[in-house]
Amino acid sequence: MRFWSRRTLHETVVHRMDAELALGLPVSVDEDVAADGVQEFLEVLPYVRWQPGVKELRGTGETISLQAGTGAGWVITLDPDRFHHRREVRAGDVTVRAATSADLLQVLWGRCDAGDHVVEGDTALLARWRELTRI
Repeated sequence: MRFWSRRTLHETVVHRMDAELALGLPVSVDEDVAADGVQEFLEVLPYVRWQPGVKELRGTGETISLQAGTGAGWVITLDPDRFHHRREVRAGDVTVRAATSADLLQVLWGRCDAGDHVVEGDTALLARWRELTRI
């Protein structure tokens, strides 16, 4: 039951972001909800079978870091057999720094460009991640 309640919450949040963006309004998502939305996106992504690119999210230890100015952070590691993530505040091979977790949630869901925020490091790695995780 917890899975579906959480999934429904975050699906609704993304639709609300879409409505706010369409109306030209600032996106407003509670920081705790947005941070959990980023976490949920990363947890569910390996099971997204309709997006064949997810299977290609492999590497040799490259890291993608998502950092919010509010103190929340995630580091995604691309290993030869899988990718995984940790809640962690540190830079990666490429780091996206945004003001809030809601900003990072928009980046993950393709609702804004990562370049709308500070991007440091291997931009090609970030572009590959974004292409393969497009939902």
